[in-house]
Amino acid sequence: MNHIAIFREGDKDEPIDGYKILPDGKPFKLGEWSETKGFVKTQKNKTTVVFVGFCTVAIEKEIISVFCLPKYFPREKCNLENWREIQQHLKTICKVIERLRSKGKDFSFFSDENTFDTFSLNDSGSKVNRYELAEYLLEDYLQNGLYVKVMSDSRKNGAGKTNWSKTVTKIQPLIQDGTPIYIDLIKKHYRIDDKDLISIIHANVLNLCIDFIGPLLYDRIDHIDTEFLGYDLSSFSSIINARSTYVFTEREINLYKALEAWCSTTKYYKNLAGVTCFNKIWEYVNDAVWGNIKHPESGNPTYHIGIIDYSGDGDAIPDTINIVKESDRAEENEVYIYDSKYYTVNFAGNTGIKGYPPNSDIVKQVAYLKLIKSQFIAASFYNMFLMPEYFERVKPEEQDAFMIEDNKWFSVKGYARPGEFDLDLVNRPKTERSDSDEEKVGIVFVDPNKLYEMLLNNKTATPEDIQETGTYLLKK
Repeated sequence: MNHIAIFREGDKDEPIDGYKILPDGKPFKLGEWSETKGFVKTQKNKTTVVFVGFCTVAIEKEIISVFCLPKYFPREKCNLENWREIQQHLKTICKVIERLRSKGKDFSFFSDENTFDTFSLNDSGSKVNRYELAEYLLEDYLQNGLYVKVMSDSRKNGAGKTNWSKTVTKIQPLIQDGTPIYIDLIKKHYRIDDKDLISIIHANVLNLCIDFIGPLLYDRIDHIDTEFLGYDLSSFSSIINARSTYVFTEREINLYKALEAWCSTTKYYKNLAGVTCFNKIWEYVNDAVWGNIKHPESGNPTYHIGIIDYSGDGDAIPDTINIVKESDRAEENEVYIYDSKYYTVNFAGNTGIKGYPPNSDIVKQVAYLKLIKSQFIAASFYNMFLMPEYFERVKPEEQDAFMIEDNKWFSVKGYARPGEFDLDLVNRPKTERSDSDEEKVGIVFVDPNKLYEMLLNNKTATPEDIQETGTYLLKK
């Protein structure tokens, strides 16, 4: 079994748990290896993991399977005792990434502060879903074995099944009582061509698939002993295509198509499955599930100077908007504004909380609502933060307030409000201070697993789901 190292996004650059981390007992750090240098980030002399996903790292003669979990995944679950759960969660995340990419989501962020690397394309417009392709090839191999070319020839009195058509045409029989008797028989002999190029290509592709996602799918799957053809197999795609005209079974036809697709795109891919800046994935998934407005950004601002109007730079871009239409009358519609926040809770004292959206984010969200409210007619306007909540991350005594309710994929837990200024001015009496609903941003906790399941099954939030997120207003 490969060495295994389990990391978690946002934690320091060292494994939380693993199996045979390194044979010599030395510590394994992601940022020290060329394949994974972009997986960590250093700020103020602190190096933390920013990668979510899976990759393999070769160190001398050892292979390390690296599993990096999202920061919402409970640290106490990042161990080999929860191996099945870790495998399944990262497998789901990989499928989500490919689904989003196939829908045209932009994964091109290359600044030092916002590295965003995917296992998908480096510089190609190809739309091959590499994760699902690797999964298909490995499952086909476990069910049907390595593809082999079966050759046949005919021999007189050899071993094998009698080829009667050739025997009748080529062998002179003896006639006894009017019945032909064949002393010699031509038999068809089958043998496997162990030097067939397609078999060697298939073995190479399978080994790449094993390196790519093998440990995500299975506890153990061994590499195949074969001639190594290199990591770029694109030159073999034409050979596979030419041979595909000579196969006829359903398994062979599908396998040839899969092999050609894999080989034709190998030069465009890196051998890792995952991303950095997972907050963009969280934003994209929520937008696909919660939103029904495709492009919610505003136009550029206007500057009126003297007697001339000037156009400035920078639009306002709420993450997600959903308009629930109760009728054809605009004044009866409901407008829901969502901001996906990839935050996890930390507690400070009995009533303090850290790790959640700061005051600046709340103020910005309130400003979005006020701007939209000033430009459109609707019955009501609502603001919400969508944040991940996964199992028992919160303190036991706080679980009732933070945990998602049973059999639900989200729960509305309350709201946030902007902080108040302490200026040298006369304050309004408390009874006059604004307690307006437009200054409240609802807190909606979302179960990541169920959210991803909805995306992969092409499901979206129902109008009833959307309207339920506005219930925080009932808590005055």
